[in-house]
Amino acid sequence: MSRYLSILSVGEQKDMNILLNYSVFQLYDEFNRFKMKEDFDIYIDCKLAGARDLEEVKNWMDDLHS
Repeated sequence: MSRYLSILSVGEQKDMNILLNYSVFQLYDEFNRFKMKEDFDIYIDCKLAGARDLEEVKNWMDDLHS
């Protein structure tokens, strides 16, 4: 859990004390959403730079809990 807290606090520039008040579900949910957004942003940047044959990534705004 400390790894997720650390990643989110740096990646989202959030105070770790705020994240410590999250439930386990909230922490994993936010981490998964953050990871999806990072992957999506990198994918779009690569496509805009002309990359081809990239494995498509899921839109970061899609439902996590379908």
